[in-house]
Amino acid sequence: MAAPAADEAWYRETVPRVMELVSPRLPQRDACALLAVSPWCYRALVANSRLWEVLDLREMKNAGDRLISALSLARYRHLKVLNLEFAQDIEDRHFVHLKEMSGISLENLELLNLNACQKISDKGIEAVTSLCPNLQRLAIYWIVGLTDSSIGHITKNCKQIVDLNLSGCKNISDKGMQLIANNYQELKKLNITRCVKLTDDGLKQVLLKCSSLESLNLYALSSFTDRVYKEIGSLSNLTFLDLCGAQNLTDDGLACISRCGCLTYLNLTWCVRVTDAGIVAIAQGCQSLELLSLFGIVGVTDACLEALSKSCSSSLTTLDVNGCIGIKLAATMVLDGFALKGKGGVPVTMAGSADGGCARSMATMTNRTPLVARNSICIEAIASVVANTRPKALEDATALSMVAVVVDRATTNSTDVAKGEDQATDDMGQ
Repeated sequence: MAAPAADEAWYRETVPRVMELVSPRLPQRDACALLAVSPWCYRALVANSRLWEVLDLREMKNAGDRLISALSLARYRHLKVLNLEFAQDIEDRHFVHLKEMSGISLENLELLNLNACQKISDKGIEAVTSLCPNLQRLAIYWIVGLTDSSIGHITKNCKQIVDLNLSGCKNISDKGMQLIANNYQELKKLNITRCVKLTDDGLKQVLLKCSSLESLNLYALSSFTDRVYKEIGSLSNLTFLDLCGAQNLTDDGLACISRCGCLTYLNLTWCVRVTDAGIVAIAQGCQSLELLSLFGIVGVTDACLEALSKSCSSSLTTLDVNGCIGIKLAATMVLDGFALKGKGGVPVTMAGSADGGCARSMATMTNRTPLVARNSICIEAIASVVANTRPKALEDATALSMVAVVVDRATTNSTDVAKGEDQATDDMGQ
């Protein structure tokens, strides 16, 4: 009887411990699936508060009801990240219900992603922001029904925002920008892509008061002029700037932007009024550039490439000159100009350039390290953990297969995630 008792103790104590070590490396949904493996795993995982700092309902059906069910569980009381991006069936009433529920608090929440939750209105934003006073990052991309009232609720309820994504919120106006400028002087990232009601006046207020900006996305906003583009030059910490489609940007505006010496990413795609003079200014002032897109700018010539090769060759990794019909140098000559001056003669590759020139080219000046898949689980590594806990574990085929099955379920059976979470919710309620 001693052996079965020892095995039972091992399953009850060691396997949950192994799962506790493994689960932080898993996506949050897969961690939920582990709850249904055994009562011992369930208790061990629920007790580990770090596992439940993220609630990922991205793209899930019945997300509103799932959200309410999850937040009623004690294990989510320290939630820091809530992802509802492209979630289905999430509406104002769910956030209002959360606000009215006793014991529900999101005071530890730091990141809220509501991207493309189209059924949310100003009312929903008011309710949810009232629950998370310490929110730092908010994404409300493409919720087209939101107005300046939502900006008012956000600035009133969430005083610590440093990252704000308003992309596609077409009804936000200069009034909303004024609220942002007045309340978020420490703002680091702002995305107002396709906020088409904005004018120079609104953006200028933000640029004047939010001097700590590091990332500014003005993609597809053609109404701004040099009057406001010149103010960008005062952002000394700016590293990311997307001006794609800035049809009124001229060389004068770029000359001011060139004062942003920390820029590493600059997108000038379809900035059709720009010429060599503007790019030369950028090359001389922004010598930390890693990516530069000149796509579709017909007014630039070989002269701008010469300036870039002289000033930015040690940092520039990606240069897009597709559609730059004024550039006549052969692709190999352009690449040589950067390769010889780059870090240690780093290999250079060129895509496109069927016509022998650079009119349809993307130059990549460095080789990038391949991304390693995150959240991958190594059975041998888990076996090692087991071995350290129980010396003969590696000889115990049954025990090792138990761990392998559990890990395999957690990493590959994502279709059962929702079922596992539902079962876990039911178990907790009993």
